[in-house]
Amino acid sequence: MVSTNVKFLKKVLFTMDFLIILISSFSVLNLSKSDNLFYYLCFFECGLIFFFAMFDMYSFKRNQANEDVVSVCLSGIIVFILYCIVTVILGNFKDNILDGLVISASSILFISIWRCIFDKLYIKSINNRKILIIESKDRPSRLARKIKYSFKNSDNIKYYLIDENSKDDIDFVYSIIGGECDEVIILEGLSENFKEELMNYALCNNKKISITETFTKESLHNGHIKMYQDTPMVSLTPITINKAQLAIKRAFDIVFSLAGIIIASPFLAVCAIAIKADSEGPVIYKQERYTIGKKVFNCYKFRTMRQDAEKDGAQLATKNDTRLTRVGKIIRKTRLDELPQLFNVLMGDMSFVGPRPERPVFADDYCRDVKNYSMRYSIKAGITGYAQVYGNYSSRASDKVLLDLIYALNYSLLLDIKLILLTIRQIFIHESAEGCDEEFHSEMDRHERETIRRNNLKGDIYDNEKDLDYNSRL
Repeated sequence: MVSTNVKFLKKVLFTMDFLIILISSFSVLNLSKSDNLFYYLCFFECGLIFFFAMFDMYSFKRNQANEDVVSVCLSGIIVFILYCIVTVILGNFKDNILDGLVISASSILFISIWRCIFDKLYIKSINNRKILIIESKDRPSRLARKIKYSFKNSDNIKYYLIDENSKDDIDFVYSIIGGECDEVIILEGLSENFKEELMNYALCNNKKISITETFTKESLHNGHIKMYQDTPMVSLTPITINKAQLAIKRAFDIVFSLAGIIIASPFLAVCAIAIKADSEGPVIYKQERYTIGKKVFNCYKFRTMRQDAEKDGAQLATKNDTRLTRVGKIIRKTRLDELPQLFNVLMGDMSFVGPRPERPVFADDYCRDVKNYSMRYSIKAGITGYAQVYGNYSSRASDKVLLDLIYALNYSLLLDIKLILLTIRQIFIHESAEGCDEEFHSEMDRHERETIRRNNLKGDIYDNEKDLDYNSRL
């Protein structure tokens, strides 16, 4: 079994990637007898490793085994393009273009093979772990099922609805934690005191613990300790981007939105022609959205639905939405419908990276019903964002809010570049443009359904799909 020690695995991945690139580069450049062997070697080593890091290849945030292959290919293509630019500037493009092409191709091939082998072993190791999910039977949730079936071998995942006032329930959970369980996942709904007791017991029994993240917990990560007399306290700073960072971010947006419009102009033209030929109605769809400070602006998108899609009022998009046109299905899946928002970025209504702008008709409801939702308006809305990369279109609104706040608390220009690269990768591997936000869908009273379901359960342990299939009707 592959070790699950993340720090050790990161070192293994980095070392193997480094050696493969080194061998590929050195072999090719040595055969070509290039006069710039050392410089080109450093260029490919640093370039590929940098973009591997940007594509989260050392973070273990990956959800699918094929993400590494796509990341390696994109990294190799980007580094090769940069290599071509450098050689053109130095005036030796013709003499070195073949060397760069062979190095990039060989690095992509051998690292992809190595990563596929590693991912297969790592995923097998993760899926063989025995995990216990603990949740209060008094708090509705669909998170347990989502976690359980994110593992291929879901038979190893046990789910327990606990009454923290029941001694029998507590003793039974403790017996599982002290037994064959490898990891304990503690979900929302339990009291803080009981959570602390569970965590202490699990740690004393050498078990790994995972708990749901909250805004308060994430804020504490970015706080610093202050002493008031002899009492330590955590000091938290406001969620904001300073003036220097804002200036850099705006300059980045202007330069790259202009470049993006120029580069994407053929795609803009093709999409416009296809939409006009496929269905009646305007090519560009304007929709009011909120940005920083709840300022309302017109967000531009290519029209992907029928012209009368909202004749009965505003509706959230759903998976396999019948309102989508034939062309709309294609450009929505490839995210090409978002291209007109480059003009929003250029005009200053949006940024490249930030919380996705929501429609006022839905956002006002979210502000009332979702904790901390209004804090998203502390930064400018974006074409892509942390929630779009690490979440899904159908993720809960509360999860999206937390992801957006994580971005705001950890903002940097390098993080923006990383999220843009990861968004490009999503086009090839991620079906995040489908579905709807189930948390506020008018036809989905999941709280009521879950409460009824749980009233029929008596704290037993569940480990098959029927027991956890409380979300199947949604």
